[in-house]
Amino acid sequence: MSEDKAAVKRLACRIHEDSIRIGSVILHLEESLELLLEPSQLTPVLLQRVMEATAVELHGFYTGTEKIIERLVEYKTGSIPSGKSSHQELLITASEIGLLSEDQHTFLRELGALRHFVRHSYGIELDLPDLTSSTKAVIAAWPDLSTTFDRQEQALIESLSREV
Repeated sequence: MSEDKAAVKRLACRIHEDSIRIGSVILHLEESLELLLEPSQLTPVLLQRVMEATAVELHGFYTGTEKIIERLVEYKTGSIPSGKSSHQELLITASEIGLLSEDQHTFLRELGALRHFVRHSYGIELDLPDLTSSTKAVIAAWPDLSTTFDRQEQALIESLSREV
């Protein structure tokens, strides 16, 4: 197998593996959402811990999704944005090359702002309604993003068979 084919196969495998990991995060978020929707059933300490865990899961969802996008952008363009605004530039580039729809771009940009907040709030300033809303949004958005990633993975696999 040529080096290029091996690299494409590794990329397809990484996208597949990352999608499975993100799917697991979604399962955790669904469980967390059940608890967040019934906060009176939890002690204040347990509610805070569930909120912190949910924030970490949301952060993990964004980071995993961004990693897949980063790999695909690098494969398709030969480079990835760097610097202070690299997260926003990555989403812009992914949209420009047709990887993300406008709705996906907007959703991920907004989720990126939450990821930044979570990363720097240390769980101290978490807001139950905002966290619940973000969790619902991520759960609702995953099927569309997952389909996008599955299509990209499939296109990579098909490109391998065309090059035989």
